[in-house]
Amino acid sequence: MRCDWAQATRSLFDDGWARLAGVLDDDLAGRLAAAAPGPWEALPPEEGVVRQGGFTCGAAFDDTPAIVRRVGDEITASLAAHCPDGTPDLPRFNEVNWGRNPPGAGFITAHRDPPGYGGVIAVATLTGQATFRLWSGSRAFAWEAAAGDLVILTGKGWPTAGARSPVHEAEPPVDAERLVMTFRYNRNGAGAEYFVEEAAHLRRGR
Repeated sequence: MRCDWAQATRSLFDDGWARLAGVLDDDLAGRLAAAAPGPWEALPPEEGVVRQGGFTCGAAFDDTPAIVRRVGDEITASLAAHCPDGTPDLPRFNEVNWGRNPPGAGFITAHRDPPGYGGVIAVATLTGQATFRLWSGSRAFAWEAAAGDLVILTGKGWPTAGARSPVHEAEPPVDAERLVMTFRYNRNGAGAEYFVEEAAHLRRGR
């Protein structure tokens, strides 16, 4: 993937997000789309404060095909290479999800990713397009997220202890289905509860 990783890293530190337009070529996007493991399941209409529609499937990062792991590791390694001295280590992804957003029906309302997700969250559009909206500080940003685009968001606690995911949402595609793939680092372990910061205290009965 060819892009300005130094600028992307600065954007994450300064604003909590980075947009990398067209960083995935058609062949790579197609291979990542074909790696979706299935079976596809309908998203719950509501999850926490979120309303959503569409279908999802996923896997632990280490159980995905080599092409998926290569892309995920390239993202984290490229960002880590441009972090200032003293920055906490950027963790490797441990979960991958694919989402199918049908025209007029696949969407997610404004939200922050749950506190169980640390490191960075990387959302790649593999096919189709839809309006992606994000709020950073007092400003709102919106653009058409199209095939080949990558959006990276800060997660809970990185690159600073107080960092969290910026508020963001995606509208339904208009003309054709949008397929997305999302890399995340679940601080409680791949497939574990993510609406709490650390699941271990629940198991200890605190």
